[in-house]
Amino acid sequence: MSPDDKVLLAVLGVRDAEMLASRLGAQGINIATIYNHSTCTTGCSPSKEIWAHVDDVPVIKRCIQEERLAMLNAMGVNLEQIEKVYDPSQGEATCPACGTCFSTAHEACPECGLQFV
Repeated sequence: MSPDDKVLLAVLGVRDAEMLASRLGAQGINIATIYNHSTCTTGCSPSKEIWAHVDDVPVIKRCIQEERLAMLNAMGVNLEQIEKVYDPSQGEATCPACGTCFSTAHEACPECGLQFV
């Protein structure tokens, strides 16, 4: 990789950086994981910078988003529920944490206690 065609994507712990490199490598995307001792101070946990070709960034984003969605689906997370917005001007709200419907006269979900301020 030449300095002109790469971009810094993230700084991750060593294990996470190596796992990401492995997963993307399986998709045919090569990233560089580089130790940068100048960014680590005393007591810093070991980390690596993640560098990739600029042209690969959209594919890398898509791969990471697909992995995240698969993980959330496996955990049973309801993405539509999470996107619910508490609107006190409405008569009823759905808690984005537990899915309970409740009156917006309450500033907290009566089921899980999530606060809406």
